[in-house]
Amino acid sequence: MSRAAIRLVGIGAALALLPALAACSATTTTTTTTVNESQPHSHGAQALLSPAEAVDLDPEPGTVRVALAATAHALLVAENRVDGLAFNHQVPGPTIRARKGQRLIVDFLNFLDEPTALHLHGLALPFAMDDALATRPVPPGGTFRYQVTLTDSGTFWYHPLLDAARAVDRGLYGVLVVEDPGEPSTTAEVVLVFDAFGETVPISSPDGGVVTPGGDGHTGHSHADVTRTWTVNGQVQPIVPVAGGTSVRARLLNASNSGYLALRIPGLRQIASDQGLLPALRRPDRLILAPGDRAEVELLVGESGFTIATDPWSVNGGEGHGDPTPLLTVQVTTPAPAPDPRPWPFVARAPTADPGYSDVVYVLSGEGDTWLINGEAYPAVTPASVPVGRASVVEVRNVSSTEHPVHLHGGAFEVLSVNGATSTEYTLEDTFNLPIGTSARLRLQPRFTGDWRIQCDSFPHADAGMTTILHVGEGN
Repeated sequence: MSRAAIRLVGIGAALALLPALAACSATTTTTTTTVNESQPHSHGAQALLSPAEAVDLDPEPGTVRVALAATAHALLVAENRVDGLAFNHQVPGPTIRARKGQRLIVDFLNFLDEPTALHLHGLALPFAMDDALATRPVPPGGTFRYQVTLTDSGTFWYHPLLDAARAVDRGLYGVLVVEDPGEPSTTAEVVLVFDAFGETVPISSPDGGVVTPGGDGHTGHSHADVTRTWTVNGQVQPIVPVAGGTSVRARLLNASNSGYLALRIPGLRQIASDQGLLPALRRPDRLILAPGDRAEVELLVGESGFTIATDPWSVNGGEGHGDPTPLLTVQVTTPAPAPDPRPWPFVARAPTADPGYSDVVYVLSGEGDTWLINGEAYPAVTPASVPVGRASVVEVRNVSSTEHPVHLHGGAFEVLSVNGATSTEYTLEDTFNLPIGTSARLRLQPRFTGDWRIQCDSFPHADAGMTTILHVGEGN
């Protein structure tokens, strides 16, 4: 059976084929240069480097339905073997593409040896489609149908909800793109997933040894003197051929367990962050992406190529030492003048005033193998409560010795202030990096009731206790 077969059948037929697919998953071995063998990326005039896309199995225009199967999947990373996992036998998993306003259905099949569940990271969705599955996950050989109406556009991603550190480090993740029909098209679009394998699960070298290029792995520490083997869509320092005169919309995801990116992109033009288009174009010197962070940039390719690199960055203090690490090279196939920027429909919006108080306070602390929120380690936590549909202010304080990307499940938040300094522009996020000794106030207005997770999105920290529960109820 071909590796693309799971994407060409409905869930009923896939269930009938479960024994054969399970056997296939146990014996498949690929390299990182061939994991994307299924249908090529078909969005835009150029395919570029993007992961293969999931096939829409529903002919109705208002619905996108895809099938995702989680399987064992061995791969090679820089000639080192990883006992990996994959969605639909590819790493990264297939990009799910839908439009704002559509209904998304994901028929999930669990071919792993342990229970698991999907987290649709960054989406506003009902509790039953996300965190409720932490207590009733999909068993081995089981299935679950996720259904959500897509109310917001942006670049999101999906990964396991449980034992995320090990599962994501082994390759179990993919991108979810929700398009806004009102945004302009570009000549090409590319999805770029950055990852560093071996952060939690050791990888085997060709001589039989064990290498862990991502740091000590167990605690998620990332010191400046540790060399990471970064991959881009499963490849090490790929070359991306692009014709001059091309406008490229690049959707970026840091899927690393604990590695930070400080991206150097020539002529950097950031157009979007976690939750879609920004209120205005940003032109920073570099783009910091913590684990779980996303961003979108516009690349205006002209007469000559360029390299995208990352500066050293340490979770133990930010700015690192050493030379930038090249991640990928854009190679111009036919030189031509760079195009004009696209007319992105930015909507200017003033930031909400910080009221100067907090309804809920979370203090992040810990070290080594113990990571805490308010002195408690998940699951033995005391839930805080906020009302659904009304604004609440949550303050997060980092008193530990590492940085922490704070992530809210089930929705997004506005960053009101950092260390008492109010935001100068409207910033809506679902993952926000909190440096050492920093406090931030976040404005939430939850859309759905439930017991939602707030966690550090450095997965080894979250799995070691830095997760808590925010109860969203009807209120008064």
